[in-house]
Amino acid sequence: GREAMDRQDYRAALDYYQAQTDTQATTLYQLAFCQYKLGRWKDAKANYERVIRQDTAMVPALLQLGSLYEQEWNYPKAFLQYRRLVALDPENPTYQKLCGQVAEKAGIVRDAFQYYARARTLNPDDIDVLLSLGTLFMNNEQVPEADSLYGLAYLLDSTNLQVLLQRARSKYALREYPVVVQLLERSRGRLDLNPYYQKMFGYAYLQIDSIDKAIHILENLLEKDDTEYTHYYLGMAYTAKEIPEKAIFHLEQAVNKSISPNIGLYYAQLGLLCKQENNLKDAIRYYDEAYTYSGVPKYLFLKAQVCDQYYKDKSIALSHYQKYLATADHNVEYTAYASDRIRYLKEFIHQTKSNK
Repeated sequence: GREAMDRQDYRAALDYYQAQTDTQATTLYQLAFCQYKLGRWKDAKANYERVIRQDTAMVPALLQLGSLYEQEWNYPKAFLQYRRLVALDPENPTYQKLCGQVAEKAGIVRDAFQYYARARTLNPDDIDVLLSLGTLFMNNEQVPEADSLYGLAYLLDSTNLQVLLQRARSKYALREYPVVVQLLERSRGRLDLNPYYQKMFGYAYLQIDSIDKAIHILENLLEKDDTEYTHYYLGMAYTAKEIPEKAIFHLEQAVNKSISPNIGLYYAQLGLLCKQENNLKDAIRYYDEAYTYSGVPKYLFLKAQVCDQYYKDKSIALSHYQKYLATADHNVEYTAYASDRIRYLKEFIHQTKSNK
């Protein structure tokens, strides 16, 4: 049996241990281990449970039984085995980490935090724990805390791809775009960035005015990720590049594909581009859509401004400025401008009627 185990011939080993008549914990353990390795999980679990009933402190049995339950997504039972290990040896950081990992998978975030924190105290240089804790903080929108942990992991190993990507994620959330570019540049050529990180990469380039690099990344990304965000970022890039026809095309695509609350922003950007191109009729339409979808008073003000330029009938602009003031927007500059224009337009309309 031992020779078969050593050469990993688990079928032969299983036959040997099944032929044994004793039911001692060591024999049952070897039997369960063979079943575990052969993928016979049900039998393996039953025999591991028998082992633990005989010897509650047999660490390998607890580890493998916990792993089996974890693989079949039975996290409460996996958690039970790992907690038994913690009770046997509270100073072992590996057992604390196992409890943290299973608690995280089960969505028991508070327990995950506690076990990871203990694991980190016992073993401060465990990159796996630093990244796991960082991810919990990121998911809880505690970005500075996550970034601090990712920074510690980076000091331990600045070549680790997972460390580079996770740190890029926290730096992106903190809007430290030059650092994002630096981190993602270091990962290029070592793995194919998924669309999430490619979008991040393109947008970070856009924010540091490396427009051509942003366009290159985002245009290539379209083949894999033809989504509203990719088109929106491309629209912004081509706006910065002063190629309005491409900017408008991609922003319209963003609108067509939008399933998010950002659609108002996309329409507003289209309104701005059309205004810059002196296409005032479409600018009015886009600002109207922007306000309809978002309810942001600023877009109503911008629409009123364009109406002021476009329509000879000044009562239209007057009406829109009045609608804007009725929103009670807190923007002092816009409200002052709108109030001035309302006074001027009322006087202008009055004089025009008087002259007829």
